[in-house]
Amino acid sequence: MASGRSRFLGCFGLLVLGCGSESLLPTEPAPVEVPPLREPLGSSIAEPGKVRLFVGQDVTSIADYQRDVREVTGAVSYTSLARLEGISEAQDSGGGAMFLDGLAAEYPGVPLALGLYLVDDLPNVLAGERDVQLAQLGQKLASYERPVLVRIGYEFDIDWAHYRADQYREAFVKIGQALRAAAPRVQLVWHSAAACELSLRAREAFYPGDEYVDFVAVSLFSQSRCAFEPLIDLVGFARQHHKPFFIAESTPQGFDLSEGTFSQDGREREPVGPSAPYERWFEPFFAFIHQSTDVIRGVSYINSDWDRQRQWASPYKNGYFGDSRVQASSDIKARWLAELADPLWDVPRAP
Repeated sequence: MASGRSRFLGCFGLLVLGCGSESLLPTEPAPVEVPPLREPLGSSIAEPGKVRLFVGQDVTSIADYQRDVREVTGAVSYTSLARLEGISEAQDSGGGAMFLDGLAAEYPGVPLALGLYLVDDLPNVLAGERDVQLAQLGQKLASYERPVLVRIGYEFDIDWAHYRADQYREAFVKIGQALRAAAPRVQLVWHSAAACELSLRAREAFYPGDEYVDFVAVSLFSQSRCAFEPLIDLVGFARQHHKPFFIAESTPQGFDLSEGTFSQDGREREPVGPSAPYERWFEPFFAFIHQSTDVIRGVSYINSDWDRQRQWASPYKNGYFGDSRVQASSDIKARWLAELADPLWDVPRAP
């Protein structure tokens, strides 16, 4: 994250660049070019052919989703290894409260996903200066007795992270080995921002190796400007490495679902009507998932009124995200619930 940005929020890199509302996402996503696996992959969070929905990314947004939409089957939070904020007590750095212990108590048996912030801290990790915190984190994750997907240095390939590939790989291995030893149900997630500007070859320089990665993951916000190419590439990469796939962050960036508007900057807001956001963002989003169900086992949707969180409010220094709460629009909520009635999403609580 760049200076002044919240440690807890990972959705910085895919700002809408040069996209009008007509082209935010294609009406039909580009086809996946890599042949599907012969047998779908299972995972710790969903059996083969099923997809678990996580909701994020602060405790209030998650609770509101459970109250207004449907039962939460996966919950998301963030922390930094240096400080371990938002774990044992609530912490709000401007994007809503993070509280991992609270999520574990409120949603028993539900898998958790944790973004682990490491920006400007890799040398300290490698020098052993975070070993105490790493041991504490491992003990805490073990206490939850459920799968926890840890996104080590999430969105590693985006500008604000400015990681060195060799340091990142080494730190991923060190952190991953320590967490696995302490908490056997931890799952290690290699999470790419999937930004349009980077080739898969550039991302591969950050890959720590098959033995250290449990999930390949991406963010999905506004990649229509490159026809979903990085997402398609990374789904293919997951297939080739026989890894389950996780959409670790997703939100219809730029749409305000309560107002029925779209904006690139939050100032000029174009009325698009109540159904347009679903047709322009949600339908391609779900189509991408359905065409990749051999490897996609989890999806995390950020169901937040971003405009009411000071980290994301006017003057939108970190980009404009709008209001992504599906319950803010009766039309979108009805379509959302109809989609989730598909057997694909019929995933029980984790044992």
